[in-house]
Amino acid sequence: MKTILGKQTIHDVKGFLKTIRAALTLTINTNKWMRDETKQQAQLKVETSPSKVKSDDDLDEYYKHTGFISNENYVYDYTKMSKWIKIDELRQLSETSDK
Repeated sequence: MKTILGKQTIHDVKGFLKTIRAALTLTINTNKWMRDETKQQAQLKVETSPSKVKSDDDLDEYYKHTGFISNENYVYDYTKMSKWIKIDELRQLSETSDK
C-alpha cells in the first residue's frame, strides 16, 4: 500500500476514515431500533476495529491472502473476495474463542 499511494493520499484516507467512524458513532447513538446493550457492542466494535491495522505493513499483512484483485473480471474478483471474507470471519471467531 505504501508503495502505491503517496503521503497526501494516505493522509486523506485517514481523514476519511475518521469521518466514517464519527458518522457510525452518530448513527449508532441516534437510531431507535437498537437496544442500549447492542449500541454499546456496536460502538465498541467501531472503536476497536482500527487497532488491527496501525501501519501500512499491518494492512499489507491483513490483505496478503487476497492476492491480486483486478477490475477487469468483477465476478471472479467478487467470488475471490467473498471466499476471503468468510475465511477471515472464521479466523476472527477462532481468535475470539481463544480468549
